[in-house]
Formats: sequence, structure tokens, C-alpha cells
Amino acid sequence: MKPFEVSNIQDLRLFRGKRLVLDIPHLAIKLGTVTILSGPNGSGKTTLLKVLAGLIKADEGTFKSATQEISSTTAPKEFSGSHLYLHQVAYMFSGTVVDNLAFGLKQRKYDSSTIKSKIKQTLEWASLTHLAYREAKSLSTGEQHQVALARARILEPQLLLLDETTAHMDKSARIRTYQLIKDLQNDGVTMLFATHEEESQHELDGATLRIANGKLL
Repeated sequence: MKPFEVSNIQDLRLFRGKRLVLDIPHLAIKLGTVTILSGPNGSGKTTLLKVLAGLIKADEGTFKSATQEISSTTAPKEFSGSHLYLHQVAYMFSGTVVDNLAFGLKQRKYDSSTIKSKIKQTLEWASLTHLAYREAKSLSTGEQHQVALARARILEPQLLLLDETTAHMDKSARIRTYQLIKDLQNDGVTMLFATHEEESQHELDGATLRIANGKLL
């Protein structure tokens, strides 16, 4: 069965105790595009992304694809492995860049020749071949985010959730990272990019949604 690719969300609610932290009656995600989720710190951006990644289970809500409808109860299982969340601080596994790119492929039981081929193609795509055998944790902030994007791409996600990906980068790193995101969009990857920076809205070609206090404006 094809992995679930959410395109519409209805009546999404998440409580923390008695406090309603997400209240989204409707959200449409246009497949194959980047949607920008804009809002200040504490507005609910990260929480929404983590719900869509299956890392947090919403209390209520319905998620729809072109052919399926699932509830908030089963969403985490459905989203696992196909909806990928990239942290604001890029997480690097121990080992080299190649080790990082191989990690998910090994988890999915790809054979060694396929892993080698996919890594080579992905390194070339991201212009990271020169960093292939560098320790991933020793890389700059921008380089680590670029490795994280490459590591996500190699797994062919149905939905890629980017949390303040360009924060804390210098200008040249941001430009390169924006280009990789555009390349992912050209490859047909559906993305939700959370940010509080206006620059991202100008650099990326996509619809902008605004969120505050857990609600879309």
C-alpha cells in the first residue's frame, strides 16, 4: 500500500491538560509544493509539525489523502516513516555523512549495492560529495542542515516537515539551503516549512499560512 500522503486536515485539536494548544478546523496542503507556516515563537508551529510527523498524537482530528481518511488515533502509525520531521537544530547520528545517509536505508533493509548507489546520487544532488567522509557532528550548522535534507530526500518522504531550518545560519548557508528546498520541491516533495523569518517567505515559492495561539489566522 502506498504511504499515506495527507492533503487535508479537519477539526484538529490538541489539549495540554485543560488548555487547548491547537485548534485548526481546516488545513489544506497542496501536494508537491512547499507551504510556509509563519508565526512567532510559541504560536504552535512546532506542535503542528510534530502532530503531522506522528510524534505527537492529537486528541481530535481527521486526516485525509486522495483515497483515505484516518483519525487522530491511528495517525502516528500511518505517518511513521513517511512523514519526516527535521529539527530546528539538525540532528546528526554518530559517524560520517555517508553513515548518516545510510542509516535510514539500512533500517529499511536495502541491499548494500542499492545503498551505495543511492548515497552517491544523493551526495551529488546536494553537492556534498566533498564532505562524504567527514564526521557529521563536526560540520557547520548550514552543512548539518544540508545533510539532514539529503538524508530526508534519500528516504523519499510523502511529507517533509521543516522546523525553522534556516535559523542560525549565515547568509551563504541560507542561500544554499533554500536552493536544496527548491530542488526538493522540483522533485515533487510536499513540504511544510515553519518559520518566523520574513526572508523565508520571500525566498520560497509557496502559499503562506499564519498561526498564532494554536490557530490559523
